[in-house]
Amino acid sequence: MGQEGLESQAKEGAQALGSSPAVQARALRRERFPRSWRLARQSDLRAVLHQGRRFRTPLIELYWKGNQVGHPRLGLIVPRFQNTVVARNRLRRRLREIARRRILPDLPAIDLVVRSKPEAYGADWDELEAVLERWARSLTG
Repeated sequence: MGQEGLESQAKEGAQALGSSPAVQARALRRERFPRSWRLARQSDLRAVLHQGRRFRTPLIELYWKGNQVGHPRLGLIVPRFQNTVVARNRLRRRLREIARRRILPDLPAIDLVVRSKPEAYGADWDELEAVLERWARSLTG
């Protein structure tokens, strides 16, 4: 691969925007998933699983209940189901990004737990997004 090949690869992704690295870093920071919007404690997850409402699909199960925080919070449960850790992390990142960008901004103050099923490992981005958006539409009316 010559010099031209390296330059074309460097211009892919964030570099293709033509802005400085500092500007790109600030843009990525704005898109972070704030810690206050995460459900991480096992006790919080259990409370939603046991006391919340449930919506089942072939790919995922969604559990939710109201909270007093004033904004939605997300918890993910992605068991390995005989898949590799790489596949598990990919599925977790997909679910988190779909929820962060498409679902959470329009939700009321609820705690949402998304639990994946084994079939979710074979689903593509669009299928996962469609399931989550269908649930969000049914919730927000």
